[in-house]
Amino acid sequence: MLLINMLKNSETIIPKDFIIAFFLALSSLALSYQYIVPEVCGVYHDDAIYVSTAKAIAQGDGYRLINLPNSPKQTKYPILYPLLLAATIWKFWPQFPQNILYMQVIPHQRKQ
Repeated sequence: MLLINMLKNSETIIPKDFIIAFFLALSSLALSYQYIVPEVCGVYHDDAIYVSTAKAIAQGDGYRLINLPNSPKQTKYPILYPLLLAATIWKFWPQFPQNILYMQVIPHQRKQ
């Protein structure tokens, strides 16, 4: 009921606002597209760790660093992004390095 009253009392958004928001989002996507380097993983150290731990999760090996000898457990990085990659990318597109572009499309924070 409170939500309905808030909607009745709120200002209506004019179509001009939608047009501005659409073009801002479109220009943001176009600008960010130039920073995607297809078939490259490991430019930053973090992205290689996330990809390798996601592959380990997707293969059923657990949250481990399968790129290192004896595959030690990963204890430094949070698990949420590798879980997202494992659940979406590695399950549906397991062909590496063709799936790197799909991994780059999923938003994540990179250190600049």
